[in-house]
Amino acid sequence: MKTKEELLKTQEYWFETIQNEIYRQLNEYMKVNNISRTKLAEEMKVSKGYITQILSGDFNCSLRKLIELSLFIKKAPIIEFKSLNSIISEYSSKVVVPYNSYNDKQVDPNAPSIAEIANKSFSIAYTTYSSVGNNDNKAA
Repeated sequence: MKTKEELLKTQEYWFETIQNEIYRQLNEYMKVNNISRTKLAEEMKVSKGYITQILSGDFNCSLRKLIELSLFIKKAPIIEFKSLNSIISEYSSKVVVPYNSYNDKQVDPNAPSIAEIANKSFSIAYTTYSSVGNNDNKAA
């Protein structure tokens, strides 16, 4: 078994972390817009098989495809580069909250609630996406 530090130094960890985030974002888009894989494929002008590949985790997209997909779901991909040592240090001091995003419930009832850790500083280990909307460009 690899240590957390060893795991954070692998390509597989970062690939799967980003791949999972792509899945999460696409799945959320489908849920919010109440659309099926077939309908999404039609709207994106891609095959249903392509959407199924993304949602099954059998997906290794190019940067261009990642951007295309992100903008389609009205999200901007924000990619940030940090030193590996700072990430390892940051992860070592994190509060871990077991969470199941599928049903929006905490997995471990003994884990601290989101409210209990809301004032603590923590970050998530994947590419973040920001909504792109009309209000983003309004003058102050």
